[in-house]
Amino acid sequence: MTYVTPQNDTTSMPSEEMPLLPLEELIPFVEHYFSRREAYLQQLRNHTASLYVLEPNVLIRRADQFQKAFRRVLPDSAFYYAVKSNNHPEVARTLLESGFGLDVSSGLELKMALDLNAGEIVFSGPGKTPEELELAARNSSRVTVLLDSFGELHRLEKVAASIKTKVRAGVRLTTNPNGLWRKFGIPPDQLIEFWRTARTCPHISLKGIQFHTSWNLAATSQTDYIGFLGKLLSGMPDQLNENLTFIDVGGGY
Repeated sequence: MTYVTPQNDTTSMPSEEMPLLPLEELIPFVEHYFSRREAYLQQLRNHTASLYVLEPNVLIRRADQFQKAFRRVLPDSAFYYAVKSNNHPEVARTLLESGFGLDVSSGLELKMALDLNAGEIVFSGPGKTPEELELAARNSSRVTVLLDSFGELHRLEKVAASIKTKVRAGVRLTTNPNGLWRKFGIPPDQLIEFWRTARTCPHISLKGIQFHTSWNLAATSQTDYIGFLGKLLSGMPDQLNENLTFIDVGGGY
């Protein structure tokens, strides 16, 4: 197995190693699809245009397996499907019926989630426009906004104040300030400053922390960062920790 380690990382945070997928793991992962080769080819014979082939029973079974795996050790876990991975409404609708919420990263995805009557929506991603923030704020009973920067915190406060509502929010922490994903989220050493700033925003209720790892075939990068996060939070004011109600582990599975 080959690893690529980010260079010049002088922080104490866990590094983001990017292993290649070994062939002996790749083959079992895809063999199910090859075993159903004829069924998929028949769909192409029936529909000459590009198409999605959705197997709802398979999706439901795997969603159930995923939830049970976490809830055996974390009973209070909640699960959100990242709409950007496949934004077809039927995929989202199937997972909503399986007890998932939706994670959206654009105004279009947010509107689709609202139209699907999703009860739990996380609005993540950088560069949210004022119009997108307003749509989230107007649906604050269903939407949690994951903030990506101090600027976005102030923009959301302005929007929420203008319509006299309070928005539940979290903040994204970057997992590697010197690596590929450094432009997303705030550095961990700015968390206390962000919390203090959020306390001056009466229309924002800062309730959580999010981080995102870009490798998901093993849990090492996630568990390493959770360990780092535990050490970070142990040095934070009690009032900050008492207000936190969720940690959002991003990265896909």
